[in-house]
Amino acid sequence: MFVTTYRDQSDRTGLRIGKANARRYFRRRCPSIELCLDDLQIQCTLKPDFWNDRPDIEDPRLSEWLKFKADRTSSGREPMPLTLEPAGAGKFVLLPQAASPFQAFGAEVSKPVRTEPELSLDAVVLAVQSVA
Repeated sequence: MFVTTYRDQSDRTGLRIGKANARRYFRRRCPSIELCLDDLQIQCTLKPDFWNDRPDIEDPRLSEWLKFKADRTSSGREPMPLTLEPAGAGKFVLLPQAASPFQAFGAEVSKPVRTEPELSLDAVVLAVQSVA
């Protein structure tokens, strides 16, 4: 799923999930989720209004990690697009968003390579005999 960062007036950075993603990927009976951020794994508690009007994930450790990533790639105030991939029950992996929407689904994005046809053994023998 595609998500973005946001920064509030208190200079905290979090993840904006979106209402449709909240309904589709998150279970109401799970009050917390596990986020994998590179080599860091954190448990984040979802606020009660997550499923109603504020589908955001807030956590001090997440905020620091996002600030570090955002400050390296942009001005830090602009929302940064990310991909949040489900990785089991209540577990998600946060990744940079793919450059192309097709990359996220594993499509081949490199240019096709033109190969020369292989020579058969008979063709090689004929070529050697004609030279000799």
